[in-house]
Amino acid sequence: CSDDMLPPTCESLLQHIRRANYQAAIWRQCLDAEMDIPPGCHGWRIVDGELKIVWLTRPPARDSILEFIHCGCKTGCETHRCSCKKAMIQCTDVCTCAGCMNAAIDDEQSDKEMEEEEEL
Repeated sequence: CSDDMLPPTCESLLQHIRRANYQAAIWRQCLDAEMDIPPGCHGWRIVDGELKIVWLTRPPARDSILEFIHCGCKTGCETHRCSCKKAMIQCTDVCTCAGCMNAAIDDEQSDKEMEEEEEL
């Protein structure tokens, strides 16, 4: 069974309902001179001054199920065509992707990179 065939979780449905409610509130107040509709707690969050969608607030599935998700992308795992990115997890050693941009950064590797930058 492909992850595309799985139904959405209750959590993702709740976030979708919140975003739809937020959109309806904007439409309802569209003729007002000033609208006061903060996006927080409505399926959105502000990150670096930009609105980002909150897809889930909990993991999409149990860890034992997430272990079976892997990809074999050829384009760097940057879009939601990647099954790992779509499941909101990082690519793992099980994945056979090429040029992956969704891999977890190894703590030891990032520490070495930081040390090298400090030496410069």
